[in-house]
Amino acid sequence: MTAGFPTGAEFAPPAPPALPVELDVFPPDRQRRWTVLLRLLLAIPQLIVVWALTIATEVAMLLGWFAALGMGRLPDWCGEFIRACLGYTVRVHGYLLLLIDQYPPYSLDSSVEYPIRVHFPAPTRLNRFAVLFRFPLALPMLLLTGLLFIGWGVLAVILWLITLIAGYPPRPVFQASAALLRTQLRTSAYFAMVTPTYPFGVFGDRAPADEFAPVPASPTRPLLISAAGRALMIVFIIVGVLYYAGSIALSAHNSDDTGVLHVSSEAVAERVSTAYTDKFGHPPTLLVSCPELRGRPGATVFCTVNDGTHTTTAEVTVTKVHGRNVSLRIDIQTPSQ
Repeated sequence: MTAGFPTGAEFAPPAPPALPVELDVFPPDRQRRWTVLLRLLLAIPQLIVVWALTIATEVAMLLGWFAALGMGRLPDWCGEFIRACLGYTVRVHGYLLLLIDQYPPYSLDSSVEYPIRVHFPAPTRLNRFAVLFRFPLALPMLLLTGLLFIGWGVLAVILWLITLIAGYPPRPVFQASAALLRTQLRTSAYFAMVTPTYPFGVFGDRAPADEFAPVPASPTRPLLISAAGRALMIVFIIVGVLYYAGSIALSAHNSDDTGVLHVSSEAVAERVSTAYTDKFGHPPTLLVSCPELRGRPGATVFCTVNDGTHTTTAEVTVTKVHGRNVSLRIDIQTPSQ
């Protein structure tokens, strides 16, 4: 062989890049308003099925993760089952997102006739390192998808009313919802290891140059999103962040509140009654009404004291808390004559 002449191995073509998961959505010209009106109610049986399939998918993913670490790929049965479950879930979510009007079929058959169709790339080998760290690698996209769905859910009533009145989702709403659905599909497919391709195209695809533009396969392939559609997706993300931050703050407040000692209304009333007796020489003859008091220094409540003839107010303030002992300052107004 001539020195320096490339061997046959060097002529081997490079491995083709892994293809992304594609999504076709064929919306009707108009949707039936009664199905839009009852969309959530109609989807409840489907959501129960999705819940059960999610559990089954998580079990298959766990088994597939161990298998992929050893084999460098998903077992055939595991990949086929996960792809079927993802396709079913996407059809139900697309129905809930008001993208289509036809009721989803109860079928795991990926070839079922339905206006939402998922195209998975052919199974391929997986990088074991990427499999090992699949969760941290997928976490940013999982969080982004979650924020998009939370934002859509918070605005769902508005989007639902618009679709109900118009009979179809306006173009920016359709585009943003379709992009959300495709992002969820691609993220789930990557996380479930049915594709090594990292999710991309959150805000749609680039418009090809006119001279190279292929014939679109569907209204969502390629997924071209207008400026209004992208703005709506940004609104989804912002609303999702605000909702998530508010939930964390409320949870922290509730957790903090559960660790605070509370003095019952009866115990506060008893202390007020004692202070009233000490000040006026006789207990209130009728009623001492007090709210519950938080056992924190500075916490204040107002009680009503009725001695049968006059009514007065007592201001009760926490001055010190030591363990379960709460010191109070009680200021009782002189009864009005």
